[in-house]
Amino acid sequence: MKEDIFTKLANYAQYNNGLIPIDHAMSISAKIYYSELGQREIAKEDIDYIDDRSDVKDLGIVEDYITASHLGPLFSLPLSRWLVEKWFYLQQKGLQKFIWLEMGPGEGQLFQQIWDHTYEIPGFHNSISHIIFLEFSNILAKKQRNIVEYCIKNKNSSYNSQYDNISTTNFIHCCNIDEVVNNLKKIKLPTIGFANEFFDALPIKQFYKSSDKIHEVMLKPDLKTKSFNLVLSKFNNNENFNYYKNIPENGIVEISPVSDYIIDNLSFCYNILPFFSLLCIDYGYWDPLFASTIQAIHFHKKLKNPFNYLGNADISSLVDFFSLKQVFFYGSMQKYNIKNNKDHLSKDISEITNNDTKNYLFLTQKEFLLKYGINEFFKQIKNKLLLFDDKFIKFNKINKNLSVDSTQQNIYNDRISILKRQKNRLIDINKMGNLFKFLCLSWDNSDNSN
Repeated sequence: MKEDIFTKLANYAQYNNGLIPIDHAMSISAKIYYSELGQREIAKEDIDYIDDRSDVKDLGIVEDYITASHLGPLFSLPLSRWLVEKWFYLQQKGLQKFIWLEMGPGEGQLFQQIWDHTYEIPGFHNSISHIIFLEFSNILAKKQRNIVEYCIKNKNSSYNSQYDNISTTNFIHCCNIDEVVNNLKKIKLPTIGFANEFFDALPIKQFYKSSDKIHEVMLKPDLKTKSFNLVLSKFNNNENFNYYKNIPENGIVEISPVSDYIIDNLSFCYNILPFFSLLCIDYGYWDPLFASTIQAIHFHKKLKNPFNYLGNADISSLVDFFSLKQVFFYGSMQKYNIKNNKDHLSKDISEITNNDTKNYLFLTQKEFLLKYGINEFFKQIKNKLLLFDDKFIKFNKINKNLSVDSTQQNIYNDRISILKRQKNRLIDINKMGNLFKFLCLSWDNSDNSN
């Protein structure tokens, strides 16, 4: 753990009964961790690596070395189809322009991939009125702006007609949700967005049930070892947890006030935006786990005792998707006070609140990717690779000055194996297929917008 973080949190504890809320520690850790992101080397071990060649890039395979298959074409192509499906629906409704929203875009790879996948769709890019990014890190925000500017300015001239109405001035970077909402209210256009591995990084609070009483889990600094111990607050919070009637003894409940605030504020646009659809992608759960899900990731490895690595590791937690849905429908103040929750286990449902309709769709990653064509895209990419390999081999056989050695052939043959591994990793229920979840939160007031 960084010494300056321990000192800062220990000083904070002096004015808070000697204790530190977990969400406060996570927030301080994230600010320092991401502020140094640009100087930190990224490990590349244990990654499906594909060599950096222009011919492979043209096929959309070399995109990201950090979470290779998760941000490869087999992942981004189904997301592109989802986005285009929403856009096509808007076109049918006579809504010609929309806002592209992305929350926590990382270094912008997913945006770039989806942009590249959709640039040949007639009229799609021309329908984009504004691109809005929500990003807390200034370092990542600079990288994102460079990606967006590159995408807009550096397309083949034969497609320039599509970008006449798009300029970098239509790109808006927001550092908090209030700025996002203010821009959405100002522009007042249909909004389609992504939140890919965004909510897992937001701070959470933990509450522990002991002897039928619920107490907040806190951190207590140990000045001798410069580490933190987990302790329970003296105040009991039973009145805030009527919703969790079945919480077991020694069970833990996790709540993210920041996540609630973000979804709450987006919902405030309900009477202003004619259409809204946000696709939240993360590892998480629907039914309460009643256990701690906080973890520390460093160089793609999970570490024990997460709070020993504050500032040095990516501290995150599993996302409570049911909670996000509740806030979206009922607001953060009411999400635990809804009497009728018969739909709790439902995975595809429309709800009516105050005579207005909001919709959500909850799927595992496997279900979503299969629904939006991962098998079809796998065949297309495989055929392109085989076509290129065939041309490459024929060229070398015709040219007497060149020969095809076994190493070259193996490189190209290995691409198919890599592609198969990526697909398996994405949809296998024992890998990412069940771990990652997709929650689509939507409303449609387009019939009342005219």
